Amino acid sequence: MADINIIPIEIIDHILYFTKNTVEELSLISKYFNANIKKIRITNNKNYPRIKNEHLQQLPNLKFLDLYLNTNITKIPNLPRLTCLDLTENDIITNESILHLTNLVYLNLRYNTRITCLSNLINLTELNISTNHTVLNNGLKNLTNLVSLNLRENSKVTNEGISKLVNLTSLNLTENKLVTNEGLLNLTNLTKLDLSLNNLITDDKIINLHSLKSLCLIGCVNVTINSIAKLTNLTSLILGSEFTNNDLIKLTQLLHLGLYFNQTITDSSMLTLANLTSLELWRCDKITDKAISTLTKLQTLNLSENEVITNQGISTLTNLTILDLSGNEMITTDEISHLCSLEPIKIIY
Repeated sequence: MADINIIPIEIIDHILYFTKNTVEELSLISKYFNANIKKIRITNNKNYPRIKNEHLQQLPNLKFLDLYLNTNITKIPNLPRLTCLDLTENDIITNESILHLTNLVYLNLRYNTRITCLSNLINLTELNISTNHTVLNNGLKNLTNLVSLNLRENSKVTNEGISKLVNLTSLNLTENKLVTNEGLLNLTNLTKLDLSLNNLITDDKIINLHSLKSLCLIGCVNVTINSIAKLTNLTSLILGSEFTNNDLIKLTQLLHLGLYFNQTITDSSMLTLANLTSLELWRCDKITDKAISTLTKLQTLNLSENEVITNQGISTLTNLTILDLSGNEMITTDEISHLCSLEPIKIIY
């Protein structure tokens, strides 16, 4: 075995997947490893039953811990430097195991069924309780330092739970059926808002969120161009099938645009968005090479499942650094080679 003491610190700091690698032994026998490791994922570790509660106690510098679907770790010891904890779909860890972790700034409780009390975790700045049915309004009342909150498909938190979280800058209300306009009344610091498949938030409230920079409206039927056009700080917008050319031509300040399953927006409105640096076209058949070829400032382009844009459309996009071609059969290797010869570019298949 190689001498663990000569492993570069940047490697030690990397996240280790105990589910895929045999590095389990390092955490059990090496004092050097234990003293230096900062990030660990021990997810779904049925194949590594030897990793138990006591082994976490040997990791005093641990900052990031992922226990997604973990069944062997039943209690989290006092880890004074732990700031990030992921308990997604974890049915083992209870309230008692996290109340002492007062230095946490990030907590993920997506699909979690055991944690109900967060009152001691006053330093949290980012919380994910999407598809969570155990954390109630009272669980959020002390979390006034939160800047990011995910309530996607959450069935418990209402207007009362978020109304005093005035420091929020990012809020996800995708498929949320409890939070209404009233809940957003005091959240004037919001810069990012996701209202996908949300039918409760309307123009009346959106128009007052003057700080918004990023807005997602896929499947949202009650927010229209009437309010969006007045958001002068808005630079990122993601839309579904509900919007048309007449809506888009009013938003010339956009830098990022995402269009999903839209069959009404065509080249004519895209030609007005010369400032775009990022574009996503998912199953949008009305936008052709003619418009794409003029968007020469694009740095990121997502053509996943796109059946319209060809080599000709992207040949002029010499500033691209990221090109997503997942499920795309229109762009050929010849054009990819051409683009890569002009600028280093990341291709995603």
